[in-house]
Amino acid sequence: MDADKFEVLSCMRHCSQFLTSFHMTTESALLYLDYPCYTSMAVEVHHLIVAAKDFLANKYSSEMK
Repeated sequence: MDADKFEVLSCMRHCSQFLTSFHMTTESALLYLDYPCYTSMAVEVHHLIVAAKDFLANKYSSEMK
């Protein structure tokens, strides 16, 4: 993301909120978790990372039952 490269916090916040509005798949959740996030960006993408973790936890907990 260019917003991350140039550390545009407001854009990163908007992008992460926008991405959480899409249907999440296993592949997208893993990409979100693997995204290299700098300390200054951590707060801005935290919601996206939590959503990805929750998605994967729910997916695999339902498969384990």
